[in-house]
Amino acid sequence: MAIKPNLNNIIPAIVIDDKLNPAMISNLIKHVPKYKPNEYKRLVEDAVGAIHQLPRIFQAAKGKPYNLKDIVAYFGRSSAGSNEIGSNLYQRFITGKNNRNDSFGLVFATTTLSASLKFEHWGIRLIEILKEKNGLCISNQARHAGGNVGATEPGFLYMTFHYDVNGVPAPTLSQQEITNAVVEIMGGYIAEPKNTKTIIHEGSQTGLILANNVNYIGSKPIQLFQ
Repeated sequence: MAIKPNLNNIIPAIVIDDKLNPAMISNLIKHVPKYKPNEYKRLVEDAVGAIHQLPRIFQAAKGKPYNLKDIVAYFGRSSAGSNEIGSNLYQRFITGKNNRNDSFGLVFATTTLSASLKFEHWGIRLIEILKEKNGLCISNQARHAGGNVGATEPGFLYMTFHYDVNGVPAPTLSQQEITNAVVEIMGGYIAEPKNTKTIIHEGSQTGLILANNVNYIGSKPIQLFQ
């Protein structure tokens, strides 16, 4: 599996099959974008853009149309493996295949373990708000990982997913609905310092605006490996 040396310029995705192994995941990790603990806006821009690219990629590969609502996704975080950096992510991908019939894995971000937890909690709230308002661009079955992810730095944010066709596209949220949703999200960050709240507010608003703009594909292309 050869990847051109374009570090931090792609979001790698891979087929989860019997050929997959931890070393293949470690090779992908080298190319995953890196984020500082306060880069909420950049992370959500890249993540939403990556998700919106998926139907185009699979339509080109399989020659049949796909809808964003056909994507049934599971979002989570992982630590690095203590010996092989990709071993924990490999286990998360195989769990997705065995427990949920997920066919693909995608790694959005490399960051610190503590930041990965904050990003995950924030991302869960964004998704739940979009679900409540019927504004989630992918399947409403989108779920989130839980449990201990290990203690070896760095941390990773990932998604495993499969296709279940015939999903109905979500409506676009109004600006007032987005404004109200941001207020709801920020209710969970009252105790944070002002500068932190400003960063989270900006990231939340950006994420909610972009989530229903299916023409937005971000600046980092997905590269699919088999």
